[in-house]
Amino acid sequence: MHLTPLLEQYQKIKNKYKDVLLLFRVGDFYEFYYDDAKLASSCLGITLTSKTISKGVRVPLAGVPIKAAENYIAKLVKQGLKVAICEQLEPATKGKKLVARDVVEVITPGTVLRPSLLDETKSLFLAACLPDEKRIGVAFCDLTSGEFSCGEVASDQLSEILLRREAKEVIIPEGVELDIELPLTQLDGYHFVHEIAYKKLLDHFRVVTLDGFGIEERKLGIGAAGALLYYLAENQKSSLSHIDRISLLETRDTLYLDSTTRRNLEVVENVHGEQTKTLLGIMDHCITPFGKRLLRREVFEPLLHVEQIERRLDGVEELKSREYLREEMRSVLESIQDVERITARLACQRVLPREMVALKESLIMYPKVKDFIEACDSSMITEIHERIGSFDEVVELVEEAIVDSPPATTSQPATLSAQSRRRDVPVRAIFGLTDERSGSGVLAVASWVAVFNAAWPVLSRRARPRWAGSRP
Repeated sequence: MHLTPLLEQYQKIKNKYKDVLLLFRVGDFYEFYYDDAKLASSCLGITLTSKTISKGVRVPLAGVPIKAAENYIAKLVKQGLKVAICEQLEPATKGKKLVARDVVEVITPGTVLRPSLLDETKSLFLAACLPDEKRIGVAFCDLTSGEFSCGEVASDQLSEILLRREAKEVIIPEGVELDIELPLTQLDGYHFVHEIAYKKLLDHFRVVTLDGFGIEERKLGIGAAGALLYYLAENQKSSLSHIDRISLLETRDTLYLDSTTRRNLEVVENVHGEQTKTLLGIMDHCITPFGKRLLRREVFEPLLHVEQIERRLDGVEELKSREYLREEMRSVLESIQDVERITARLACQRVLPREMVALKESLIMYPKVKDFIEACDSSMITEIHERIGSFDEVVELVEEAIVDSPPATTSQPATLSAQSRRRDVPVRAIFGLTDERSGSGVLAVASWVAVFNAAWPVLSRRARPRWAGSRP
């Protein structure tokens, strides 16, 4: 069968993503073809039509408008499906028969970065498992925050630890079976081989040994972590530089609460399966999204050691006794957006203009938080005080490059500030805007390198604003 140039291009790309629904951009629409069209029509309730490719020959076709794509993508991902976003990499010009296209992002249940698809009160963990005869290597990564850990657990503990972390997707080697009720993704077993996974982690973290992370002896855990990192890199098409550390998953440091206990104690759900009138519902007065996520984790995995508990209570008691300080702190926290997830999207080259402004305005608040807690005496708060860095360089960078009230999308030249347009600062390419003389604003993923190289070293070397999202 002779295919049109467009469908030939589609087939070449689809062959690389056979188990994924391919959203193929054509003008102002994402189109589905062949079996993808039938599946999309069924899952989304959209019209299934057809497209002529030669005389008397038609192929199934379905499509969704670009402007409404977020809602449709959310529906697909919630049904456990994987979605590949294939974009036009150059503007369509008169006389050009076929524009360059390629996949710029793969979205799966465990690799979501788009704000509209995320629950700001919950972490989003992707898991990887490597079973052995008696133990299972496990790794967890929250792409939206950069949190990464690995370790080994007994086979009978796996289901519970996946539930405690609320994993959304689990990666396993091809041919391996796991009896768990979560979306499973099979990956070539080559990526789980200890030597391959070990090298993957060394290369990513730019170290010569994993001793400093405390995981050197966890061979099964390293196998799972290396495969998980490979999977993320393949899907995100970015360096994942915000994943800059890995920790040992140590289940002995927290109290083990199985799902039955959590349900009977109504920790996050009551006996009727509702999230109202629960322990978390009563306790959660957090202002920031990353605070809500941290508190949720804490009630799932409460501290076990008395020393740690006493240390935390000392900090709580100090803030409780200083009512004025506490109220002033809360007023400042109201101005801080979801910095944790914005920096993750920046690292993955997915951030939007308004998010950069929100990042700037949030980072301006950090020194105020530090000043407020400077006089505190408890060791927990003192440690937080020491970890809060200065982000003046990033604030200045964003102010220099972006207008105060930018548009929602990355395709409008109004994003750039007058100062940025006057001189060729590196961040002129922040949102893939082409030269002003062309009058075009086509998004090019590669152009993000400029802002990333300028802003990320500052964020990373200041330990990033993780102080509010770290376990005290």
